[in-house]
Amino acid sequence: MSGLLLTSCGFYTEDIKNQFLDFIDRDISQLKVSIITTASPMKENNRYAQRAMQNFKDMGFQHINFVERGKDSGTGQDLNPL
Repeated sequence: MSGLLLTSCGFYTEDIKNQFLDFIDRDISQLKVSIITTASPMKENNRYAQRAMQNFKDMGFQHINFVERGKDSGTGQDLNPL
């Protein structure tokens, strides 16, 4: 089963982090995390994206990547077609 957590401020509080960890029912080191950076002009270099990546690392996640969804503004082509 897949899960999706959407948050506009990451793991801002310990309560958010703890509730997220309670939601996980498998070995964290085997799970994959994608951080969606489409809204940021700096993409994965955005400080909040970097903070999110560090938060996931601190929780024990080992498979973390950055994802951009949507269409290229110049060509109109899908950036990452499914």
